[in-house]
Amino acid sequence: MNMSNSNFPKASAIRKTAKGAGYVEDYIRDVLNLIKDDILAAVERRATESVTAMPTDFSIPTMDPIEAQRMVYYYVAKKLESPDLGYVVSYVYSGQNTENQKWWIKVRWLTENDNAARQYMDQYIKSRTEHADPVGDETVVTHRRRAKKSVAKAKPRKTGDVIIQSDNPDLQDLILLN
Repeated sequence: MNMSNSNFPKASAIRKTAKGAGYVEDYIRDVLNLIKDDILAAVERRATESVTAMPTDFSIPTMDPIEAQRMVYYYVAKKLESPDLGYVVSYVYSGQNTENQKWWIKVRWLTENDNAARQYMDQYIKSRTEHADPVGDETVVTHRRRAKKSVAKAKPRKTGDVIIQSDNPDLQDLILLN
């Protein structure tokens, strides 16, 4: 019996077709463009994250819709979290069954380490901050004294700087910027 391999489909061709050959990549590209637009809008608003509604119905021939959704969501997250982009990604959904579920992707550009550093800086500054109401013998003035000639020239300050003058040497010439 002589069977020719030319009439028999190759497994690699079937795998490509079963995995959405080109369709998945198109969906991933489209979703990434939506996310990019939302990120740019969030940056303009000075936000630290963006939230994008995700499509849930992917019409890919030869693929189960759930499998198509899984592949698109996976590759979108992997791309955003890749070292060249470095975002932090999480998915959010509502609804109990697949017919009424809605999905969003939350993309953050500040990591937990960034937030921890921000909190540390806030605490550090707060621990070194005093309230500047005039108390006792201190008086608040809205003009600056001239620097002594022997002292190196100070950086120019903007109008409205407040200087607290006090007999207490620790509080002399304390400058607070508005």
